[in-house]
Amino acid sequence: MSNSVKPTAQPAVVLFGLSAFGKPRAGTFKGTEVAAARKAATKLGLTFLELADPAGRALAAKIPTGRIGGSADGLVPFVSNDIYGQIEALSDQRQKNGKAATIQIRLPVNWDDIKVGDRVLAQDTDPEDGWWQVTVVEAKGDLFKLRWPTSGRGRPFQRHRAMLGLICPGEIKEPVKPDPKQTAAEASVYPTQSEKSTRS
Repeated sequence: MSNSVKPTAQPAVVLFGLSAFGKPRAGTFKGTEVAAARKAATKLGLTFLELADPAGRALAAKIPTGRIGGSADGLVPFVSNDIYGQIEALSDQRQKNGKAATIQIRLPVNWDDIKVGDRVLAQDTDPEDGWWQVTVVEAKGDLFKLRWPTSGRGRPFQRHRAMLGLICPGEIKEPVKPDPKQTAAEASVYPTQSEKSTRS
């Protein structure tokens, strides 16, 4: 009879970001949880980072385990500023080396294409502050619940479809350039003087 023990799967990814009150949080996920973690990262505006190399696995030992199916703070527990700084440092290093594994943000091509997890534009309470990127966390008809990507600018808020902007909208045709061979009268959308007299 064999006494061999099946090896435990090592943490494969870490999700990290700031809470609605600006507190650092992070959690590790492994095995079948990775796909759900990636989806949660898109929905909540968290950063998704792989921990496949020795440096990542060493850091994973210091990070609490995340919990799929929990609330935002339950999914990704709070961590110390020191641990959070180490995670950010590893993420920055990966980006410099071109090996970052952060999620790809989806940009809807038109207003009917907006889905949960997409990144769109919205205004805060004062329109003079301009437009800011937000993540769609819930969609009900023409109403969308939104969250600031950093999660540090308050709780989710709601906006109507008509109050959202698109970052890189598609299906926008370039204006037709006038033919230089056309005369000014032919290119004009207004009737000429002779057309006016004919109609009258």
